[in-house]
Amino acid sequence: MIRVLLIDDEPALIEVGTLFLERSGTLSIDSAMNFQLAIEKLKNESFDVIVADYTLPSISYPEMFQGLRVSGSSVPIIIFTGKDRDNEIVDALKCKSVYYLQKSGHPTELFSKLEELIKKAYKESSESP
Repeated sequence: MIRVLLIDDEPALIEVGTLFLERSGTLSIDSAMNFQLAIEKLKNESFDVIVADYTLPSISYPEMFQGLRVSGSSVPIIIFTGKDRDNEIVDALKCKSVYYLQKSGHPTELFSKLEELIKKAYKESSESP
């Protein structure tokens, strides 16, 4: 089972995302609605992949990424956001995020794509030395 921490400040997205992503039985989803809660969960639990919204209240993505790494987390991160501006994608990639997926389209297709990215990120991180 792949353990995923979903960081997003939208309760409806967390609820729907958890339902879609856990239905295959290969992913276990835990969530945090803000950066501080995410850090606390990472201190107490281990995760295989982090899925994070690019924009969270009171913290920028580069600050969040740096904070996650300073906290000791080295798991792959997937940016899952409604933002689509090129400069934000470049910022995310400069932080060495694994993937960037825009929140758009039909939920079934969107969460199927997210599940594929989670599995790919997990596999790649498991294979690296």
